[in-house]
Amino acid sequence: MPICLSGNELPGNCDLRYGQFFYFFMFNADGELTTVSNMSNGLTDRINEGMTLPKAFVDMVHDALKIKTSLDDYEQAYIAAGGSKTSYQALLGKLTEMERIGSMRVVKLLREHADQMKSPTTTQLHALTFEIEAVRRQVINKTAI
Repeated sequence: MPICLSGNELPGNCDLRYGQFFYFFMFNADGELTTVSNMSNGLTDRINEGMTLPKAFVDMVHDALKIKTSLDDYEQAYIAAGGSKTSYQALLGKLTEMERIGSMRVVKLLREHADQMKSPTTTQLHALTFEIEAVRRQVINKTAI
């Protein structure tokens, strides 16, 4: 069962069963995904630094709360910029920070808006590169992520 530390219900259409034991998902107050962390690595690193397990978990949550920008913010910036190189690099950086979780959602969004971009072909290429990387890493295609 997913844990929501705020005491609120998880955002609508959010099914975390496929990643709940491996990844830590942080959502903002609007239900937008702000970060994803590999729990095993994050907890292990902190324990190796001398933290107890509970302290390590709280530290992960604390670090995640510092991240204010969501994947939605980067997607909208890409669309607003017409698919510019800078907005692509920022979106790629956010996906990389989130361990590529959310890639298939971004692929769908880019394909839906490709004809509105400055270069529809480049946007289709961006979508394809995100999809290739997602498949290579076996990211599960769930609408929630």
